[in-house]
Amino acid sequence: VARTKDQAVRRLVSHYFTHLAEVQLLVGGDELRALGVPAGPAMQRIKTRLLHARLDGDIVSKDQEQALAVQLLEQELR
Repeated sequence: VARTKDQAVRRLVSHYFTHLAEVQLLVGGDELRALGVPAGPAMQRIKTRLLHARLDGDIVSKDQEQALAVQLLEQELR
């Protein structure tokens, strides 16, 4: 695992590789565009925030991702 003697660091690195490294969005770019998200920087910001929400466990389903994407898009348009 990590080359450190700090057990807290070793646990965090292990958790990343065993639980977080493979996490991906369930909604793709085409689906986001269909929801009205424009390609470009806004799309990237929304995808990043969606991924953070998945990693944090705030959203777990495709429906939740889509709903959050719409909310984030509304914020982008303000």
